[in-house]
Amino acid sequence: MSMRLFGDALAVCETAINSRHLTLLKKLDIVPDVYGSPDELRQVLINLLSNAIEAVPTNGNLAVCATRYKSPKSGRGSVRLLIADDAPGMAASTKSHVFDPFFTTKNETGAGLGLWISRNIVESHGGKIRIHSSVGPQRHGTIVSLHFPSISKNSAAV
Repeated sequence: MSMRLFGDALAVCETAINSRHLTLLKKLDIVPDVYGSPDELRQVLINLLSNAIEAVPTNGNLAVCATRYKSPKSGRGSVRLLIADDAPGMAASTKSHVFDPFFTTKNETGAGLGLWISRNIVESHGGKIRIHSSVGPQRHGTIVSLHFPSISKNSAAV
């Protein structure tokens, strides 16, 4: 995955970001490429961005970040992508089911497959997806973090 894919996903979501008057903070470092299908990884990013945009109230904040990451345990290099919002957050009972197929909080507008599919795509690319969410009155919102192993020099990059 190149940072171009992140830019592509943000471009797809730009109208929704602007129509909701969201403040977008971007920190997109130059990071190593990761191996994978560009279309599948773009689908994951668009889904995660869309979920965050829908959750954030008008005039809210959305942050996207791409950085190099080195595991303190293994020492392996990876790429870490974060999508963070200042939405009300998810209760623990909701968070425990977000990756279940057909689980949705969107009533008639969601099929409940987006995060389930996204997790499967991320894991099929050797990555990990984690969600942290807080519903506290002072600190609330959700952070979705993606970790992908960096490619070796002999691998094909996206």
